[in-house]
Amino acid sequence: MAAMPEKTTLKTVLATVAVVVAFVVSLQFARSGMAGTREINIDYTTTVTSTMVVSSAKNDSVFGVPDVATAPPDYWKNVQKVTAIDATYREQAVPLMGVVQAMPSGNCAITLTGSTTNAAMVNLDLSAECQRNAYFVLRHQGLVFSAKTDAAGRATLLVPALAADAQFSVSFQNLEVASLIVKVPEAILYDRAVLQWQGDNILQLHALEFGAKVGDPGHIWSATTSAAERIMGGEHGYITRLGTADADVPYIAEIYTFPSGLMNRVDEISLNVGIFVRPDNCGRKVNATAIQIVNGRQEMSHDLRIPVPSCAAQGRTLLMPHMFQEVKLAAR
Repeated sequence: MAAMPEKTTLKTVLATVAVVVAFVVSLQFARSGMAGTREINIDYTTTVTSTMVVSSAKNDSVFGVPDVATAPPDYWKNVQKVTAIDATYREQAVPLMGVVQAMPSGNCAITLTGSTTNAAMVNLDLSAECQRNAYFVLRHQGLVFSAKTDAAGRATLLVPALAADAQFSVSFQNLEVASLIVKVPEAILYDRAVLQWQGDNILQLHALEFGAKVGDPGHIWSATTSAAERIMGGEHGYITRLGTADADVPYIAEIYTFPSGLMNRVDEISLNVGIFVRPDNCGRKVNATAIQIVNGRQEMSHDLRIPVPSCAAQGRTLLMPHMFQEVKLAAR
């Protein structure tokens, strides 16, 4: 009988070998004196035909089959003890989000001074050597507008007083650096209306005094040539425009002033918002704020959502009524 070839014998031997492996992996997070440590047991029983080890204890990628199929890899090296968290601690008094930036320190004093002038106006002088050619924001009784210092770090502003005890504050980069209170007893003689917004020069405040129509002498807006001294005789009111659209955060405001306390008549003044229709705002809504002061006291303050006409009106300025309360003058 001829001997069986050696090649056939090896193939037969390999084809008849079957390896069945049963292993149990028990993972325990043992209590080792750590408070709140939890114990976890996981049992696996399966038939293994091949084994792939994904990572070693050093987190290095390892691929292949263990040398001894009946001796599974040492998973105990990767066992870690984790302290259980039984409670969730929520932060109390969460701080408000805002912009906080560093300010120059050292010998950089910032001063704000003020004095009263005609028609219950206040002259403000700001000196800030370390803030040259810098934009800042001035706040006064709800009024907000932006301005800029000169090359010496100074700025001079003429602001209508909105209260007899007029409070002013100045902020650079959202950090208040100076404040001031100016006594303005004459403020009770004037009614004032404020229209303010953030952004470009797209809004205007228009007053139609004593039944005046657009274009009449009683139509008062920022292009009207009237000064604060003119209202001392009780002829008309006037508009003050404050703020700059060039600031990093531009705030602009227009304030209408009328000498209600200096007149002895019964009449009404209609306040309207003018809006310049452009391609970037037509058919949308513009946010603004309206404030009204009567006899030196704030009577109303509310946010406005001003609807801009359709793009067919591009390039025109349209008057939007009913954004303010009508000013009613009573005989005194």
